[in-house]
Amino acid sequence: MDIVRLIRYDQWATLQALEQVCQLSQAQFHQEFAGPFSSVRQQAAHMVLVPDRYRARLMGEPAPDIPVEQFETSQQIIEHHYEVAARYEDLIEALTPQRLAETITHETRIGPFYLTVEETLMQVTNHGTFHRGQIALLLKLHGIDPTNTDFILWPVLNASKPG
Repeated sequence: MDIVRLIRYDQWATLQALEQVCQLSQAQFHQEFAGPFSSVRQQAAHMVLVPDRYRARLMGEPAPDIPVEQFETSQQIIEHHYEVAARYEDLIEALTPQRLAETITHETRIGPFYLTVEETLMQVTNHGTFHRGQIALLLKLHGIDPTNTDFILWPVLNASKPG
């Protein structure tokens, strides 16, 4: 299924960005450039926490509410990313054409949204792209040239891995 490939790409691209974040000092990792929610830590944690909230909703579980402050280091965010990716395996196994077409109500902090499971997963991957772009900009502001996480590279770099 194409959506599974998109999820796998998103997980790969997120890990590429997170590994690059490890180059920052602790002060750079926490530095707020433009007020609250503008640090690399906040963007990286949000990029990993949100997919887990959507996954939980799709699996009928309570959405985890983990504060960004729980993550003091970039390595802690990477470890959490691996935990979320492992939990996604159960969701991926349950994806059938019928399941992908189901409409889900998402009760969010800004109100309810009604999306199919497939649209929800597309939202998750698009959301990751948005935040990887923000992290790339923040890395540039810290003097680090961000890695390219474009989709076009993923099939080439992962050619030996089943897709």
